[in-house]
Amino acid sequence: MDSVKFQRLKDYVNTLVQQGDQYEKEKEYEMAIEKYLKVVDVLLVMGDSAPNYPMWVQCTDKAEAFQKKVKNLIALASIQQEKKDVENLEHKTYPKGAEQIVLRSS
Repeated sequence: MDSVKFQRLKDYVNTLVQQGDQYEKEKEYEMAIEKYLKVVDVLLVMGDSAPNYPMWVQCTDKAEAFQKKVKNLIALASIQQEKKDVENLEHKTYPKGAEQIVLRSS
């Protein structure tokens, strides 16, 4: 891969990282995960096309770091979803015909 294409990929990675960071700040973890997974993919392509060993190591190390970040965000997204599910259950009422029950937390 020539240096111009390689630089374009670097720029794309930077753009994806900025977008992912913004989603992460807004606690939109699923969108951040999507952006960071693209970062991993592009970094691995860059590593495969790296002109030398140090550049390959740099790309693959960054890809690994973003994979770890994605794992952590998956955990956060799961916790976030569980909290939403609990909140929805706490405020759920049952239909007419059944005894009206409102679930509340202890």
